Amino acid sequence: MLLKHPMDVGRRLKNGEEIAPHFISELTCRRNDEIVMQAHWGAGVSKNPYVAFTLDSVNKGDKLSLAWLDNQGDEDHLEVQI
Repeated sequence: MLLKHPMDVGRRLKNGEEIAPHFISELTCRRNDEIVMQAHWGAGVSKNPYVAFTLDSVNKGDKLSLAWLDNQGDEDHLEVQI
């Protein structure tokens, strides 16, 4: 999966402007409402992170869902049926 997110560590620009940290703090993947992968991230993860993992015992008709929450309260969710 490729997650589109700025994943910014926060910084101060040369002109004094501050850019607040903005990163995914929690990522959860479920199969049929059962958590199969969960990650707790910090600001050290790169922009637009790529996530891969192996999942056993997937059956036709299973629902896979991915949800993330970032440190600024933004969130996103995607669900697909196999």
